[in-house]
Amino acid sequence: MYPILLRVAALAALVLAMLLPLAAHAAETAARVQTWWQALLVNVVEVATAILIPVLGTLAVVVARRYDFKIEQDQAEKIAAQAVGYAEQKAKSALKDGNAKSTGAERMDMAVRFARQTAARYKLSSRATDKLSDLIEAELGKKIGNGG
Repeated sequence: MYPILLRVAALAALVLAMLLPLAAHAAETAARVQTWWQALLVNVVEVATAILIPVLGTLAVVVARRYDFKIEQDQAEKIAAQAVGYAEQKAKSALKDGNAKSTGAERMDMAVRFARQTAARYKLSSRATDKLSDLIEAELGKKIGNGG
């Protein structure tokens, strides 16, 4: 579900795997006499690891949420286009059956109902679902502007 999160977690695991031998080597040399830069290196690695792991974890969650919302926005745009097509098709079939021509508001209502049902089926978030009526209105405006 979150491919970026998995990549970041894999990168963090790789970094830890690379640091473990260094830590083991530093522990072995700790028993012996260390020079000042070796002791400093061990402390820097410990501090950097303690700081970087939570920061990278938080960054991975933020990136995953933004990526997930972008996918939901794309799905909402597709649903809006489908809803407009559905409303247009219903209006054309009603006209063929001899009913009165449907108004733009009726088409909008049909499209919004269809879009909300489809969004519920796909389990979109409320943020993406709230934008559906605006997207549908824009799609209907395109159809009217193109003579549809």
